[in-house]
Amino acid sequence: MEKINSLTGMADLIGQKDKKSNQSDSIFQVEKKLIEIFENYSLQEIRTPALESEKLFNRSVGDSSDIVNKELYTFKDKNEKKISLRPEGTAGVVRSIIEKKLDNESHRFWYLGPMWRYERPQKGRYRQFYQAGVELIGLGPTGMIFYITPTLQFILGYFYYNEEFSLVKFVSFIIIWIAVIVYLKDLYETN
Repeated sequence: MEKINSLTGMADLIGQKDKKSNQSDSIFQVEKKLIEIFENYSLQEIRTPALESEKLFNRSVGDSSDIVNKELYTFKDKNEKKISLRPEGTAGVVRSIIEKKLDNESHRFWYLGPMWRYERPQKGRYRQFYQAGVELIGLGPTGMIFYITPTLQFILGYFYYNEEFSLVKFVSFIIIWIAVIVYLKDLYETN
């Protein structure tokens, strides 16, 4: 009988009695803290499907991007329709807003869940991963800065004082947020 193993780049997260090596508990604690922060800032949760039409990602990130060309998990369903596992959260959120005809309003959404990218697995980097995100739509640059700055302070404070997270992850997180702030500053100055 052939042995069945998990797919390459997919991890089983199993709770352990030893809290130091308990990946499942660590992820749960981070998710719990992020949800608390998001709710404190009156952000609304949105849950989008893990499966979407491949066309959604072709439109949102472009046909020539690495995500579409190399990293999408895509397959045909029984009706020969191309379906993809979501590689990121923004496209599904925007699709949902447009589909529900909510695009003439402002929104402050947060999401959290598994995402998939078909890339070469590396240490600490898997094909299935968990991502949290915030989508601030229709608020304008000042409104976005109002929400982003204090939320960022709380999240960074949590990561900084939590010993279970590596310095590399912390620095990566800071670099991403600096890029967001620079983008917002440029957007604000051009308007």
